[in-house]
Amino acid sequence: MRAESVPGPHLGSFTVSQSASFPAKADGIWYFHIVSVDAAGNVGIEAAHFLVRIDTWAAAPEISSPTHPVGTWVSSGRVVFELKPPADLSGTVGYYWLLDRDSQGIPGAERGTFTSERGLEFNDLADGMWHLHVVSKDAAGNVGVEAAQYTVRIDTEARPPYLLVGAVPPDEWTHQRQADMEWEAPEDLSGVAHYYWQLDAEPGTVPTLHSGTRCSETRVRVEAPHDGLWWFHVVTEDRAGNVGREAAHRKLKVDTEALPPRLLCPTHPDRNAWSNHTRPRFEWQEPPDSSGMAGYYWSFDQNEGTVPGPATGFYTTERYAVVDRGIEAEGKWWFHVASRDRAGVSCGGQQDAGGTRQHRRKKQSVLHGFFDPYPLPTIASQAICMPHNRTLLNQPVMFGSKCAIPECVNFSDSHQVVENDRW
Repeated sequence: MRAESVPGPHLGSFTVSQSASFPAKADGIWYFHIVSVDAAGNVGIEAAHFLVRIDTWAAAPEISSPTHPVGTWVSSGRVVFELKPPADLSGTVGYYWLLDRDSQGIPGAERGTFTSERGLEFNDLADGMWHLHVVSKDAAGNVGVEAAQYTVRIDTEARPPYLLVGAVPPDEWTHQRQADMEWEAPEDLSGVAHYYWQLDAEPGTVPTLHSGTRCSETRVRVEAPHDGLWWFHVVTEDRAGNVGREAAHRKLKVDTEALPPRLLCPTHPDRNAWSNHTRPRFEWQEPPDSSGMAGYYWSFDQNEGTVPGPATGFYTTERYAVVDRGIEAEGKWWFHVASRDRAGVSCGGQQDAGGTRQHRRKKQSVLHGFFDPYPLPTIASQAICMPHNRTLLNQPVMFGSKCAIPECVNFSDSHQVVENDRW
């Protein structure tokens, strides 16, 4: 019926009661019309009208967020929600909301917070997924039974990766300037996007977008500019845009060079003199080295250019060697000694750690000698040339039965003392 409808014998229902009831009607606007019938049988031509508004259901609102788009991880704990009221016959007067970790929550008068505002704002929410549930309350007093839901994803931290122990433990020296750094991706809510790494001499550096080198793999090969103590640093950049404020650090101790020791021969100090001493003693001083000396390789032969190593020399941790070639060993002999440091580097270019060997031009400590084992009748015992400066590096000496240089004076049953300005 329309608002101006007038009931009658052919349109409407007759009752002698002063009330009327109807079955449930659908939501909307309804009109009740009534006319009188008197005892004379007259039916009114003007009706009384009554407007009825029915609203039995509150629809869910629409939720959006300008700060946290749907399905996107965001690096901020500040979240803003906007609520758009639904179409409702009686009109929306407010909302019950609930924010929690449960994706199935439904708020209400007993479990939820009421607001008449069309926006919600939260600050400093913890990392993770949060679910906002909202139901409407309309002017008819209906509270929605179906909630609108909106999920936000918050990730404000990029954790450092976990550095693995490589071929060289961080507290050991390596003889290679190149090193492979490998790590495992950290657990991250939004997932790892990239890494930034940096190599320098500072133990606490944290790489940034500007100072670090970006990579996507969990392994990188670095090269130290020179020998010394270096630090490798790496941070994570996650898919929420966070760049780690804390880095993983790994020490890299590089020592690629072993300097030759400082060599001297107390039994044959003069390279120009022949000696009848067949048991020469060689001594050397430890050279400066970053990783420290582990030992030495030495050899004694008749070749000038020998570089002693694992396959060509004798290994010792002492700083002296005594060679006994016997009476038949007359001739020109060479003593060679090379350092081996704790990084596995041998002077002369041999690196015997890890099965690698690289040849470089480096100095050797070599002592040369000429042997004549038959003593002169005028000498009752061996003659020893002893300069004041006993440090001889790359200084060949002469051995034999006569002292060939004028500074050397023979004394029977005594040693020779040399005053020699050349050392």
